Amino acid sequence: MTPEFRSFASKAAAGAALADHMAVLLDQALARRGAAALALPGGRSPLPLFDALFARPLAWERISLTLTDDRWVPPASPDSNQGLVRRHLEGRPAAAAHFIGLVSSAPAPAHGLAEIGARLATLPDRFDAVVLGLGDDGHVASLFPGQPLDGDGPCLAGLAPKPPQARISLGLGRLLATRALFLLFGGDHRLGLARRPPSGLPIAAVLEQTAVPVEVFHYHD
Repeated sequence: MTPEFRSFASKAAAGAALADHMAVLLDQALARRGAAALALPGGRSPLPLFDALFARPLAWERISLTLTDDRWVPPASPDSNQGLVRRHLEGRPAAAAHFIGLVSSAPAPAHGLAEIGARLATLPDRFDAVVLGLGDDGHVASLFPGQPLDGDGPCLAGLAPKPPQARISLGLGRLLATRALFLLFGGDHRLGLARRPPSGLPIAAVLEQTAVPVEVFHYHD
């Protein structure tokens, strides 16, 4: 399935455009099904998306929000995706959303998979939207080259090549169980990976699947 590419001059422009698109999708989902669910990444790339989307006057109390992945650190850690998202929710309409974090008090991700899986089981079988970033090595979420893309449940433990290494991630199958799938990233190298994904990389598995179309939001700054 050939992805649709959209290019923007800046991270802010890409985030604002994607927020516009997602707000329409979420509003339609709420009108059709009375509820909506989405999964978002962490990192710096989606910050303008968070700022634009979370300010939208949607019926956020009927929207469930989770993460594509997280580092296995306390939410108060500066490395925590959960902490990052929660800080951007504060004081905005989206603070009313039902937020599902991917980290527990277990000592390692492998020990927390059952608890996190039970949390994720409260979500609909399909997301209304999933946003993925893209790493220079071709990883998406915390699905890294040479490691499994799926586990026995909706999430799996991963190991990043740099600290903090312990990760938890939605599996590829759960990420693809969505009505809309977006890639948001910057840089020419990553654009090359997305246009011609080398076989075997996680990004190739995302772009070569036929379950859901992929829309790419790429920025140049």
